[in-house]
Amino acid sequence: MSSIQDNIVTEEQNQTNTGKPNNWAKFLIYCIVFFLLSLFILVLGSNFIFISNTDDSVLNNLLPININAYFKPDQQDGGGYSCGMKGKSRMSNWPYYMRKSEANTRGLFQRFKNWFAVTTAETFIMNRKIIREYVPLFSSVNNIFLIFLISILTISLAPLVFIGTLGTGLFNAFKTNWKWGLLTFFLMFLFPFVHGMAFVQFLQYIYLFVLMPGMTDMDLLKDIIKCNVNIFFMLFGALVFVASAIALNPTITMFYMCLYGLMTIISII
Repeated sequence: MSSIQDNIVTEEQNQTNTGKPNNWAKFLIYCIVFFLLSLFILVLGSNFIFISNTDDSVLNNLLPININAYFKPDQQDGGGYSCGMKGKSRMSNWPYYMRKSEANTRGLFQRFKNWFAVTTAETFIMNRKIIREYVPLFSSVNNIFLIFLISILTISLAPLVFIGTLGTGLFNAFKTNWKWGLLTFFLMFLFPFVHGMAFVQFLQYIYLFVLMPGMTDMDLLKDIIKCNVNIFFMLFGALVFVASAIALNPTITMFYMCLYGLMTIISII
């Protein structure tokens, strides 16, 4: 009986020495997740390169900071009516078409619409100016690893865009007309209004750095991705090593680490 127990103890010690058993299903799941993560980072970094080197004309359409982009010179009185103007075209310019000049403003409701439209425009302009000043800071950076790191940091700042818009929205609500700002505050309208602007700015920020380049010029984005595809393989390879360390035994993990290190050295040379 003692010999059987000795054999069991010996087997347990051998399993401890050889390391944990291989969990290939867990390893495969991690590999799929890390593949998608690496692909997302590749696209994200390529998008940032696209945006930081794009023409001002493109940015002017995406991030307009001129007040005339919101209130056209021939629409300062709220847009008026012209032949062929349909509800769809007016709504595409909402809420800016609601604004009328002081000379043509009649009634309390129209003054509220003026305040609503101008506050929205000024808040968006203020936030977009910050982005327009932020992006060109990295146009001269030649270190591709640094660019990809900056792109990850940039998209991670999206929650701060939401929080920042809450502040700029409140500021512009009182700057545009402090009386309306105070009245809407007591009527419990101001905070839902500001939160709505913040949510829209948050979505537009995500769109700018994740989807816009591909929708603007897919061919150019593909070229940028091809130039930086090595980043994908290096990152994915490193993450596969992490998956191996989590799900497989140390022997296989060590073998993979040596193989990955050798392939990395060859790719650099």
